[in-house]
Amino acid sequence: MSKRVLLAGVLLAAPVFAASSLLQQAEPVLKESDHQKIGKLIKDCVDAKLDGGRGQVEAETELLDGLQKWEKKKQLDGKEALAFPLDLERSIWFSNDYSKVKGVKKGKVATVEFTTSFSEGAQHEYAVWVPSKYNPRESYALVLAIPDAGEKVDAHITEQWTFGDFRDGAIIAAVPMPDDASLWAQIGESGKPGGAALTLTLLGELTRNYAVDFDRIYLAGRGAGVAAAVQLASLFPDRFAGVIGRAGDVGETSTENFRGVPTFFAGAGSRATAFAEACKASGADNCRLAPEGKEEDIWAWMAENPRRPYASEIHLLAGSPFPNKAYWVELPPSDGSVVNRVHGKADRATNTVTVEAEGARYCFLYFNDQLVDLDQPVKVVINGVEHVDTLPRNLRTLTTWLYRSGSDPGKSFVASKRYDIPAKEKSE
Repeated sequence: MSKRVLLAGVLLAAPVFAASSLLQQAEPVLKESDHQKIGKLIKDCVDAKLDGGRGQVEAETELLDGLQKWEKKKQLDGKEALAFPLDLERSIWFSNDYSKVKGVKKGKVATVEFTTSFSEGAQHEYAVWVPSKYNPRESYALVLAIPDAGEKVDAHITEQWTFGDFRDGAIIAAVPMPDDASLWAQIGESGKPGGAALTLTLLGELTRNYAVDFDRIYLAGRGAGVAAAVQLASLFPDRFAGVIGRAGDVGETSTENFRGVPTFFAGAGSRATAFAEACKASGADNCRLAPEGKEEDIWAWMAENPRRPYASEIHLLAGSPFPNKAYWVELPPSDGSVVNRVHGKADRATNTVTVEAEGARYCFLYFNDQLVDLDQPVKVVINGVEHVDTLPRNLRTLTTWLYRSGSDPGKSFVASKRYDIPAKEKSE
């Protein structure tokens, strides 16, 4: 990687194609201290970006220097630092520096104020439980809960999340919903934030201030909150490891964006049954119905269902204006006049990415070495049209992703490319 290229604003690493394939990571290879050092440099970059870009070039140069030092370590065996996504993820986690966050109240339900970009300065109050033996150097599952209509956020946690394993091993936060139930699954407008704005803003707040495991974030709803949780997860399907519904039914939500999002419904109604049947019919038998399901059943289900941030197969039914981005694909924003749909597969064994899409004219694909081996040419097939590309890893893609992902900090992509989407040939 070159400082000269970085300072020119491109941040490209020179492509060097290896004779042998780079193996997919099963776990990070570097030490925690290595991740902490890069995490601090990532934090400096993000802080500079938030400060209007002042000092950003200098911070990114320091990050480049730090990654070049990684490359001298024997664990990397001469490979590029950007070829190790799981180590980058750990560094991103450490960039939050949870040990220095003040005011964390342990072993009690606390209420905390926050605001959104739609709130015009108004404050909202969420409730949060942090285990009494909380250690900010460890990561915890997060349950982001939507209470029933009329249920207070602090009472919801106190009365509905009492199982010992939850109290000892998870952070539980209850998000306030608007008084107008029709806004629970909407972004809202200036001065009138909807449930989506409140939920995503709070998710960003929680992942910045509490030691959350980014791949164990579960969206839960109770009563009227069930339908809202399901609808919100359909809009942001790659944010959550799964959806939990308790004592409430599903709304009129399509199952198309749930092929990679498992669901657990306890005490649900007929719509949840229909939802489960539709999931199974689509080939995704990942909806569990447990009429008598208890908290311990939910806890066990959560342990079996972490998020897969780099899923090898993805489905996205886009909306207007969102979702237009999920997993490793992004579509241009839509006005809703056409249906935008994507089905993608990444086959690392053959270094091939296949995309079948309709509606949109182009897409952006994001890559790392969990999806494909970037030391080798990558075959990308879009609606039958084949491309063979060399995709250099570059720091600009990584930092741009970090700057954009306030409510989803847990992924690291190091290459991207725009591809035109040709019209599908009509079958005779």
